[in-house]
Amino acid sequence: MENLGGSMMKNKTRALYILEENELILAKAKRQKKNQLCFAVMLKHFQLEGHHPRATKYIDPSLITCLAKQLQMKTCHFDFFDWEGRSTERYRDEIRHLCGYRLASQSDIAKVKAWLADSVFSQGAKRQTHLPHAQQYFKERKIEPPSTQELIRQIQSAYHDFEEELFSNINSQLSPKFCEIIDKLTGVDIDDSEEEDDEIK
Repeated sequence: MENLGGSMMKNKTRALYILEENELILAKAKRQKKNQLCFAVMLKHFQLEGHHPRATKYIDPSLITCLAKQLQMKTCHFDFFDWEGRSTERYRDEIRHLCGYRLASQSDIAKVKAWLADSVFSQGAKRQTHLPHAQQYFKERKIEPPSTQELIRQIQSAYHDFEEELFSNINSQLSPKFCEIIDKLTGVDIDDSEEEDDEIK
């Protein structure tokens, strides 16, 4: 049963790699072979992940192989594509429009940070799952997120704010007597602490 499940998953993944007729026409409309293959790879990657790849290392090699066969060319054509070129930027715009997506705004960033705090951080989700959660949030709403590096930065900022608010709420609910007990257990002298604060001032 386990092998059967793995086989079904592979077949499903391969089906997602197949270019539809209109997608094949769009890819073949590009002048050079390297552009045809890269457009097809960018399109399928975007459909699967909900965001554009920024380098070859982020793309499944089997996706490149599968699409190269459909376009009847060798995978080596993909090696010469310029990821920062103007053609690439045009392809990103074309693919975004084709898939019905829009770029994330500052308002979208604020909303995903609030959503993470309410629905992810508060549930104790592991840190390594924060990025996939955020990417899925954008994908479900057909919004292209910022770069992975920028998205990670925003997630870290949101998590910092979440922790600050959490600790502040906990502290506000503790009685002075309980705080005194904690200070004694941790070896903190309240009078010394107050004197240090006065010196700093």
